Amino acid sequence: MSAVVAWLFCFLAPVQPVAPLPYEIDPVLVWLQRLALGSALTGIVLGLFLVLARRRLGETSLKWLCMGQFVLLPLLVVAMGNIVGLQQAKKVEFCQSCHLTMGFFVRDMEDASSQTLAALHYRHRWSPEDQCYACHASYGLFGDVRAKWKGLQDFLKYYSGTYELPVQMHAPYRNGECLKCHERTPKFAESEYHVEGLAEIRSGALGCLDCHGPAHAEQVISENAHGR
Repeated sequence: MSAVVAWLFCFLAPVQPVAPLPYEIDPVLVWLQRLALGSALTGIVLGLFLVLARRRLGETSLKWLCMGQFVLLPLLVVAMGNIVGLQQAKKVEFCQSCHLTMGFFVRDMEDASSQTLAALHYRHRWSPEDQCYACHASYGLFGDVRAKWKGLQDFLKYYSGTYELPVQMHAPYRNGECLKCHERTPKFAESEYHVEGLAEIRSGALGCLDCHGPAHAEQVISENAHGR
């Protein structure tokens, strides 16, 4: 359900500030989006047709049309919407669209003078695309069922204006999100601190951010932070 909401938001209110480069456009997602939209429009047209012409149709034809209208087309729209929605929700622009809460972190990440981990990864292209998703893949809309539920709650809180600042993560950041990229690199393996403390790092007893933080700049709360 959360993926459907995300897809509808991305489709109806695009937030990408500039046109993507040709190689950044995934033709499969484009066709999936068109298929989902086409299926939705077909369902609307078919629904109107059933209302207007139901008395002229035979029982068999009416059953097949109802099957398509109320079963096949909705399943197709939901399936395609989930795929497109989750892919679009990986974009930094999607996170930044909640500008009153996430905008601060995106601006810090894109700040050429910032020395936070997010900014360094962004500036040096250590994380070349979908930077928010690359480091928070197990969080929000992309994690387990509990994480998806929390992500949907955050989404609804933002648009209902019931969120609180400063923004807090629901759970501590996991070392595994760092290790999935860094553990196999020569620089990591050559560090005696990493080798000696690898068991503690993997278990979470020693946090990556204890030595390498901060991940983001501290969020500053202003009087008009909520846009009111």
